Amino acid sequence: MPLGRNRMNNQDAKAFFKEYNGLEYHMFHDGTLKYKEYEKLHISPSVKELWRQELIEEHFEKLEDPNYKEMYGIVVGRLIEVLFTVSTPVEPHLQRLIHCLSTAASTLDELQKIRILEHMAGHRRDHKDGGIYLIRTFTGLEKELKECLDGLSDFRPSEENLARYLRAVHALERLIG
Repeated sequence: MPLGRNRMNNQDAKAFFKEYNGLEYHMFHDGTLKYKEYEKLHISPSVKELWRQELIEEHFEKLEDPNYKEMYGIVVGRLIEVLFTVSTPVEPHLQRLIHCLSTAASTLDELQKIRILEHMAGHRRDHKDGGIYLIRTFTGLEKELKECLDGLSDFRPSEENLARYLRAVHALERLIG
């Protein structure tokens, strides 16, 4: 919201929403004053869902753009976050994600591959925040997922990233065998 304005409008609200990847807890926690203005607009659930779908498409555009290879792992994590919040079916998005990951695997550096493996495994103790959980819960794409993750994890990491790589691979093995 530009300085000198007292009230947030719908365009400001959408920008605020997208800035936080549609995660309202973080909007509240990190931007408390802005979030109060956002709440006053009473944005409908259907509008928020539309904004989430736009975020998903924006993330996929980055994943399909070769100029974003250095940010690939971060974009995958942000996409997974949004997919957990949508109210519409996620299977088509997850099919597209597997395709993007499989297609890009050979062009990514080890850090991006490790980040992707971490986001696919999930970060919580129960791993119910990762891409694997989404795919296993909402699709029948386990075979494609396993092939994709095998391709992403098939590299020799540098000494610098070895421990992180091994943690990610062990998490994947526990989750999908």
